[in-house]
Amino acid sequence: MEDKKLIRTIERNPEKGIAIALDLYGDSVKTICREILAWGTDEDVEEAIAETFIRLWRYRKSFKPNKGTSLKSYLYGIARNAALDKCKRLRGGLEADIYQKEEIPDDSEGIEDMVIRREEELTVRQVVAEMEEPDRTIFAMRFFQEYKVKEIAGKLELSEKQVENKLFRSKAILKKKLEERGIRHE
Repeated sequence: MEDKKLIRTIERNPEKGIAIALDLYGDSVKTICREILAWGTDEDVEEAIAETFIRLWRYRKSFKPNKGTSLKSYLYGIARNAALDKCKRLRGGLEADIYQKEEIPDDSEGIEDMVIRREEELTVRQVVAEMEEPDRTIFAMRFFQEYKVKEIAGKLELSEKQVENKLFRSKAILKKKLEERGIRHE
């Protein structure tokens, strides 16, 4: 099935679209998740697979078939990130996705400030979701999952210099897009 058609099906009839995506790519997604979570349980792998297809539905509008990325590659990147997020949570590290953290405001931060900060965090997440691959994955691994440049380079089979260059360009793009949306930080 053509990528654009599958995305349209997911938008119009999510159950049918996701079922088709599962049929087409489910085995490969399972392999990716199992490789990353090799030491985890079958339940951990299944949760990562489920999260992959939830993210496909959630971020379907971020997929840009005209930019040269196939839906298969896009989905495999999502699977890798979902499995890495699960892995990070299982290792007892910080939450991989900073937007899932439950936060309790301290006395110095008012409710209004907290709401504004959360809205800004959601905007950052949207801008990152719009990035092209592998930039999106590299940015998420570095700043959301807190991997070191060397670790990212090893996992994605890139040189450290390539990772650093992509991070530099991604930060510049992020800053520009946030400024366009009215968010400025020094």
